[in-house]
Amino acid sequence: MGKQASAPPPPDYQPVAAASEKAAELGYKLGGEQLTESKRQYDLNLAAAQPIAETQRRVMEQTAAQGQDYYDYMKSQQRPVEGALNARALEADSSPESLAERGLISGSNANLQRDPQYGAQIAEEAATAGVDQMSGYSRALNIAARQGMRYGYSPAKLAAQVASQANVQGSSVASATNAARNQATDRARGLVTTGRNLRLQDENTGWAKKLDVAGLYRGLPGASQGAYQTSIAAGSSALDTGMKPGQAYLNNMGQGINTTMQGANARVQGANTIAGMRQQYGDTVAQVGAANAGATNQIIGTGLGVASGVAATRWSDRRLKENIELVGKTSHNLNLYEFGYKEVPGKRFRGVMADEVLDVMPEAVAMDENGFMMVNYDMLGLSMEVV
Repeated sequence: MGKQASAPPPPDYQPVAAASEKAAELGYKLGGEQLTESKRQYDLNLAAAQPIAETQRRVMEQTAAQGQDYYDYMKSQQRPVEGALNARALEADSSPESLAERGLISGSNANLQRDPQYGAQIAEEAATAGVDQMSGYSRALNIAARQGMRYGYSPAKLAAQVASQANVQGSSVASATNAARNQATDRARGLVTTGRNLRLQDENTGWAKKLDVAGLYRGLPGASQGAYQTSIAAGSSALDTGMKPGQAYLNNMGQGINTTMQGANARVQGANTIAGMRQQYGDTVAQVGAANAGATNQIIGTGLGVASGVAATRWSDRRLKENIELVGKTSHNLNLYEFGYKEVPGKRFRGVMADEVLDVMPEAVAMDENGFMMVNYDMLGLSMEVV
């Protein structure tokens, strides 16, 4: 409660305008600096990129030429070679040499024993075995004859004994000869197999070398392109490396601009906040003035009630009063005052102060919704008077 306030002056928007203008000016300046730096970086990067672009163009032309040359080579040289290799790989091995080897390996022993290359060796080994067996037989006969003569055998008995030994020895010679012949045949078959395997190994080695050469020619374009790509990648990496400082500078500039503009925007926002607070203050003062007018009407009504002898609860809060003078005491030994209400000009009243009644008779004191104390004069046996 207090004197009704007059309407506040309209909000001052000059700080808002000044802050906005300052922010716009700062943003324009920083934006110009950023564009200038971007242009400088563009010029530097363009100068660095042009040689790389030219190299890439040359590589493109060289690669196209190499591709054409490779196609021509494949068409005229490589593909005929590959066709011949493919046909050779798919055809059956029907050469006379191969057929002869397979016949000797998988055929009967008789085929090997009749073969011009291996038959003589087989026969020689068989004959040698027979001769060795016969040599042992001759020695055995000589020994038997000497023993018979030592024991006095007759010529007839000696002849019979020799004939018996001859039959046994003949079987032994035949058996040794056959065994030797079979062993020699098996060795010859092994030699044929080994020779065939070695021959096939040599042929496969030749095939492998031809295929290596064919693969080498096929891999040349890829190897060449890989070298060019490595060169281009190195140049591009160098360009990227050269661009990084400028990019970092622009990024940092952008962060600085954001920070600066945040400060400028904070200034604008602060000015707007102040203007809003002023407007809110004006609205509050207007609301308080309306509330004061209502309170004034209540106090005036109270004064009129007092003047007509109507006893009731009255506002007695010291904060609502002015020109307070002590004029006496009540029967409760309370101070009695004459005073005026701030909102009731030209009128004087006589009564008590609520804060003093609160100390003596608190039950006679109440609080209104605005936090001001009122006194029930009926409970005090008093009345507030207009003087």
